[in-house]
Amino acid sequence: MNGLILFAHGARDPRWAVPFERLQALTQAQRPDWQVALA
Repeated sequence: MNGLILFAHGARDPRWAVPFERLQALTQAQRPDWQVALA
């Protein structure tokens, strides 16, 4: 099994995660056999 963990420095504002959630969704769509997760 392949996987990808996307690391990003968080912030108090929950909107900081929006671009990374988009990146996660795009990556997951391109690699449906991979597990893609935000950390």
